[in-house]
Amino acid sequence: LHGPKTRFFGLVGGLGRLFERLAEGLDVRLDRPVDRLTLEGDRFIVEAAGVRLEGREVVVAIPAPGAAHLLEGYAPEMARWLEGVRYEPVVKLHLGLEMPLDLPYPGVVPVGEAFEGIAGLQRLGFKDTEQVPDDRDALGIVARGSLAESLLEADDRSACDILEERARQVVPDLPGVLCR
Repeated sequence: LHGPKTRFFGLVGGLGRLFERLAEGLDVRLDRPVDRLTLEGDRFIVEAAGVRLEGREVVVAIPAPGAAHLLEGYAPEMARWLEGVRYEPVVKLHLGLEMPLDLPYPGVVPVGEAFEGIAGLQRLGFKDTEQVPDDRDALGIVARGSLAESLLEADDRSACDILEERARQVVPDLPGVLCR
């Protein structure tokens, strides 16, 4: 992130450290493909690579189609619902602005053919988090679908240019951009 007065904080060692700390003292097995998940009484049985594990609770942290396959034996309604979940690419850009936006609302979801692919814009200074100085503002722009796909194929500068241009279609009097 580049620009005047920008700040970005993260956990030392990465976000994974948070989950490692939460898992301390628990029997957590990661990166192991699960062959089967069943429920026997009040206990879950997990079978993975020839190992059988039992527990009162289990966390299924995989995309919906894989979760649907694991749940079909004992939660068929949930499995059917998960089979219907579809994913699409999303791209988000934050613009640091040289002055506050003159908008009476925190966000907008533009509709119409001219705005195809723009999922929404959010005025970040509206949140009053003190991350954006009072004399500045920031705007988050979210692209989805085929627009997001094309942005993921573009170089960063071009993707930013395209999203900034699309934001100006929605907010014509957008102040100057300090950083993106």
